[in-house]
Amino acid sequence: MKNAEIFVLSKHLSLESLDTDTGIRVIINTLTGQCLQMTPESMKILDVFQSPHTLRSASKYLGISGRGSYHLFCKSVSPLINMSFLISTTGVQTHELV
Repeated sequence: MKNAEIFVLSKHLSLESLDTDTGIRVIINTLTGQCLQMTPESMKILDVFQSPHTLRSASKYLGISGRGSYHLFCKSVSPLINMSFLISTTGVQTHELV
């Protein structure tokens, strides 16, 4: 993943379940069938990418500062990218993003 690469939330995500006591959600990518359990804190990351962001701009939006914190943020976002929960806007047609 390139530093200036722009990512956005996949339009293929759907809520599979929600534990109202803990706020933990299971989100499924209906295109790939992959699921992730998301805490309320991790949902904040997905929420940021409702509009296109680079990883750097998303981390700043979330108030993450410092090189070490940014590195941890990138490591935590990596599975979201690998599982196509966040997709790169590079080479994606505009109509595919909405």
